[in-house]
Amino acid sequence: MLNFFSTKRKIHFMSLWSPILSRAKVHILQEKELPTLNKKDIWFFIEEWNHQYEHSNTQEKTGLSVLAYQLDIHRYAAGMLINSKYNIRLSGIVLLGYMGDESAWPLLVSLRKNTDTEISQAAFVAMKKINAGRAIDEKSHSHIEKIGLNTKASEPQLDN
Repeated sequence: MLNFFSTKRKIHFMSLWSPILSRAKVHILQEKELPTLNKKDIWFFIEEWNHQYEHSNTQEKTGLSVLAYQLDIHRYAAGMLINSKYNIRLSGIVLLGYMGDESAWPLLVSLRKNTDTEISQAAFVAMKKINAGRAIDEKSHSHIEKIGLNTKASEPQLDN
């Protein structure tokens, strides 16, 4: 029964938010044009936003990032970094990198020192996306370049 309600909720979410995400890729939406994002729908939003972002050009990505900021998704993503679930932490790192959230820099610096290689590498990739003119110690993660973690195809992805 839970799966039925979850599927029904996602269908409702997609009918409301899919057109909004598509419009955001074309032009910046005014906050008054946006419905309230229900807390129960945030994960659906992140999944769909991530999918749209990965299949967009640079201009469309900018529009999607603005929409995510308007909905305070960057704050939610920062909270994902301390979640006990591994895949949620990785998803938060990827999301903050895609959004280019400069305020996440200190969190990402600390995650680079994580003993878990995937977390450390994901933080490094996110920092490279954000960069903002800051120096990144490339030496300590030169192996990342060799195994291709700086390419889109091998970056950690949000779970579907």
